[in-house]
Amino acid sequence: GFKTYPPFDWTVKGETSGNTIVPIAGGGEPAVYTVPVEIVSGSLAVSLDPSTPKDKLVPAGSVGVVTSILNISAANEDILLTSLGIQLDTSNPSALLKVTLWDGATQLGEGVFPPDVLSQKISLWFGAFIPANSSKLLTIKTDIAQIAINQPAKAGDTIAINYDGDNPQNTSGVGKVSGIAVVSKTATDTAASPMYIFKSVPKLVKLPVPTNTLVNSSGNVLYRFSITSDLAGPTFIEKLTFPINP
Repeated sequence: GFKTYPPFDWTVKGETSGNTIVPIAGGGEPAVYTVPVEIVSGSLAVSLDPSTPKDKLVPAGSVGVVTSILNISAANEDILLTSLGIQLDTSNPSALLKVTLWDGATQLGEGVFPPDVLSQKISLWFGAFIPANSSKLLTIKTDIAQIAINQPAKAGDTIAINYDGDNPQNTSGVGKVSGIAVVSKTATDTAASPMYIFKSVPKLVKLPVPTNTLVNSSGNVLYRFSITSDLAGPTFIEKLTFPINP
């Protein structure tokens, strides 16, 4: 604690009641003692946001392909996220060239996976501010290698980028009020759907039908669509499947 002297230079009031408190003299010197206050630091949690793309076909050589969207939440206090731990789930690690991390249209950082390394810590260039008892969506994008002679990617390669729950210490930040380092409390990996890499992929576009009214005759148009190849090269259609719901 600490002492104040002389007493008439100080006014003490209760924070809740507002009543004036008369210091009690001890040993001839009035004393006001401090009360220990517990500082509660914040906490971080990570989950896969439902807006994460599902299984999809991606042309080789694509840049900035969204693979996963993570929901980063803060509790108890505002937190400045400074690093994010991610892991590579793939059939061919060489098919991935680079990973970038985004907050909306702002890039926060990037990283590569060295050979035989499937876990990585991305340090954020500016940090990501997460308000207390709220959350922020961070988007993970990837650059994919080409499929060609002397190129590392192969048709059918799969790639997914997930939060690394096995190494939660790689996801960390700093509490704005407490100043204490905060480490993610989420100890399980996320499970984003993989993307499938091919030399080129077909693009299907739904087209309008002449009428939405069925008549009792043959030749009614039920569905129309177009198929085009990606600019990466031609594609060949082997089979089309149409589910019919009664």
